[in-house]
Amino acid sequence: MAPERAAAGLSQAQQGGSLINYLDRCGLLTPRNTLAHSVWMTAREIGQIAGAGTNVVLNPVGNLKTRSGVAPIRQYVAEEVNVGLGCDNCSCSDAQNMFQSMKMFASLAAITDPEPGPPTAKDAIHAATIAGARTAGLEKKVGALKAGMAADLSIIDLTDPSFVPLNSAARQLVFTEGGRGVEAVMVDGRVVVRDRKVTTIDEKALREEVAELMKSLRKDIDAVIARNAAMMPYLLEAHRRTWATDIGINRHIAG
Repeated sequence: MAPERAAAGLSQAQQGGSLINYLDRCGLLTPRNTLAHSVWMTAREIGQIAGAGTNVVLNPVGNLKTRSGVAPIRQYVAEEVNVGLGCDNCSCSDAQNMFQSMKMFASLAAITDPEPGPPTAKDAIHAATIAGARTAGLEKKVGALKAGMAADLSIIDLTDPSFVPLNSAARQLVFTEGGRGVEAVMVDGRVVVRDRKVTTIDEKALREEVAELMKSLRKDIDAVIARNAAMMPYLLEAHRRTWATDIGINRHIAG
């Protein structure tokens, strides 16, 4: 996309420090680009992202734990941005659990807009599957159960209390399932979980190995904690100065 097109109606000063404007000027705001987190976006930037067909992957659980704020979920949905869902890494959200991410995606929009509306449970499932595949450029290979696509699927036990009685598969999957009902998982036609047990590794041996490694790892953890304690006052002050800067939007829940 041409720089002059991105800057239409905006002076260089007005564009300010927007990373979205910068990506646009560099020709990188395209459907081949995926932006992670995307919590602190203005309405104008969300419009730019939508117009460019750029993807966004939200990590609502990790953002809550790291106190990064709540993404403008409903605005992304309203602008028809292709939104996928992620779990971030284990140090941010602890559990690599897409059920948690789907539930937060469908629930947190109410923080900014209490009126009924999207995203629904079906929207959450779409974000976790089809839209997520598109963010990785794999929409023709994964994300849906269709002939010619990779056989990726999870089999859910509908006798689990979360689904009894079964009223809405979508709503109950998003709002009540946490992983307990997953009976089997297949990846590209290969069964990797059967009868709730991982088939690709020896789980008992792995637990024993982890327990043994933790003996020395705990010493390393203590050293890291000590180093972090020395840096923490300076990091906190840097954060406070950052939050004190008014950028015209607020993604934290007001007290």
